[in-house]
Order: sequence, then C-alpha cells, then structure tokens
Amino acid sequence: MPRDAITNPDLAMDERMVSAYTDFGLRLFHQVRQAEGEANIFLSPTSVAFALSMAHNGAAGETQQAIARTLGVQSLTPQELNRSNAAWLASLGSVEPDVQLRVANSLWARQGVPFNDAFLESTRAHYRAEVSTLDFGDPGATGTINRWVASSTNDRIPEIVDRIDPNEILFLINAVYFKGLWTHPFDRRMTRDGEFTTASGERIEHPMMTQTGQFRHLRGEGFQAAALPYGEEGRLSMYLFLPDQGRTLESFYAQLTPESWERWLGEFRETRLQLSIPRFRMEYALRMNEALQAMGMQVAFDPARADFGGMLPREFLQANNAYITRVQHKTFVEVNEEGTEAAAATSVGVGIVSMPPQFTADRPFFVAIRDDRTGTLLFLGQIMDPR
Repeated sequence: MPRDAITNPDLAMDERMVSAYTDFGLRLFHQVRQAEGEANIFLSPTSVAFALSMAHNGAAGETQQAIARTLGVQSLTPQELNRSNAAWLASLGSVEPDVQLRVANSLWARQGVPFNDAFLESTRAHYRAEVSTLDFGDPGATGTINRWVASSTNDRIPEIVDRIDPNEILFLINAVYFKGLWTHPFDRRMTRDGEFTTASGERIEHPMMTQTGQFRHLRGEGFQAAALPYGEEGRLSMYLFLPDQGRTLESFYAQLTPESWERWLGEFRETRLQLSIPRFRMEYALRMNEALQAMGMQVAFDPARADFGGMLPREFLQANNAYITRVQHKTFVEVNEEGTEAAAATSVGVGIVSMPPQFTADRPFFVAIRDDRTGTLLFLGQIMDPR
C-alpha cells in the first residue's frame, strides 16, 4: 500500500471511524479505571482497536454487530471499516525522522483448521498482517509468536501469549512501537528530586524534569493541560492534564467525554510555561475480557452463541463453535529528558467448543411413552401436525 494512502480518496480514513475510535478509547479507559482504582494505567486504544477489527473481520451476525457497537463503528459496513483501517495503517507508517512509529499485525492459525481463504486474504490485505500456520501442539509455538511480538516492539513486550490451550485455534495480534524525541528536550542538568503527592496522599521524592519555554496550554474548569510535541513537525504530542490543587483526577474524569475532548483540543493556546513533569517508566498488563464484555461484547465470548462464520466454514462450526477465549493487552512506557518510548501488544485468542448434537423436532415424528422399569409401552403415536 502506498505511503500516501491517506491522500488517496479510495484509501482515505473515514471520519466516522476516527470519531468512533476516539470514543472507544475513552470508554475503554473509563471501564478499566473503574476496576483498577488508584493503580497506574497505560493503555493503547490503537492496539486494541486493530486487534478487535481483525476479529470483527472474521465475525458474523450478532457477534459482528456486538464488536462493531463496542468499537463504535456500527455505521460503517465491514468493507468500509477494513478500507479505513488500511488507510489508517498506511498513515501511521510515515511520520518524521525524529519519531519512530511502527504498527504491525499478525495472524497465527492452528495447523489443520480450515480457515476461510477470504478471511485470511482480507486480514493480510487490509491489515498488512503476517499470516502464519503453526503446530499449536509444539511446545515452541508460543516462542515463535512471542519472538514476533518482541521484534515488533523493539523487545519492550517480550511475551503476549503465555500458553496455548488445547481448544485454541487462532491468535490475532497487534503490536505498536513508538519512540519520539521531544521537540524541546529537557536538560538533564535541570532534573532534580522533587516532591510528588501520590493518589493515596503520600508525599515522595522523585526526579522532576524542568524547562521553561513556549508550549500549547489550556486552562480548563478545575484543571490545566499542556501539550509536549515530538520531532520537528510536531505531528504527535503528549497531552498532560493536571487537576488544580485540592482537586482529584475523579473531578477531571467527570468532565472527560468525546465531546469535551474535541472542544479542549481546539482551545489550547501557545503560552510561555515553566514546566515540571516526573521522569517515569512502567509496564502494564491487563486481561480485557471483563472490560470488553461490560462494553457490550458478551456474545463474542460466549461459546454457545458466538458467531465467527466469517473466518470458518459453516460445516466446521456446526460441530465446533468458535468464540473469543481471551484478550490480553500489555504496554510499556518510559518518559525521560530526551523523549518517550512506548510499546503495546494486544492478542485476541479464538477457541472452539464441541457443539452438542442438535435435535429439533420440526417435522413429523414418532413418539412413545414407556415405563422404563417394566418395559411396557403406555402410549405410541405420530405427530404429523402439532397445531
């Protein structure tokens, strides 16, 4: 796909998808923070959206609709979503010299499972996915998958699949790697230990990076925000939102909606700031099953109700229904005087469950009522018309 795909009207990102993914990212963050409380959180909505979009590409019926509603893209046809994701992927591949941004997708299929060729080809074409068939019974299979993830994240995410269960037949994996140098780097000589008050109220000493300069700044209701650009062009920026003294992040989150987010972005103004932020580094991991089900994807995780007829033949699904077994998400971030390094990986596991034989008496049938103790037949009949 050409690097200028974003300017090609046939491959342009659909604004409905851009808006939907912003909304999805904020809803996902709110859902996760409710479970995580005051713990550190670091998510990549981009990584999760790509992984779920590949799953959506192989879903059908109610399951596909549920994934679309969770992502917020129900107004797009599957074909429109695939094309828009392809354009998004192409646009992320061309940033600028001081900013590395790599997004990679892969599909790992169990050897011997008859996946639909159209699903495999669509995943390869629209998501630039590396499509591989593996012997999932081989103890080295997880190592093969994880080496791909490690390579795609500059070794920042060394493992995303810790095991392969006997019923699992597919892993859809996205990996994101970002490394950006600040447009205005901090001087290490200005970094000093300063006081940071944690969410619990504890005051700790921590390295604080400081500089004074021109930055985009927003004064909001009960908070302020600053934007720190990366590279010469400043296409990518880190946005920091800081509640006023005496206010908590909860008061900020009460205002954080897709509508307020878009409004705030238009209200930033160039201001001379004395900026002090902590140096930090963290790793984060989360199994997203509960969060995604709470957001409306319950049917996709239900072994009896899930419908992945887009990825597997119907005759196969009659005996072995497919469903999402787990969605695993891992991230890494380090912020220092030079810039930011961040990585993410999301794995969607798909498994099968043997379906019970179907018995649907929807045509004439013979009926008998028997005393199983004595063996005598009490009633015999045929039902030709149940009305």
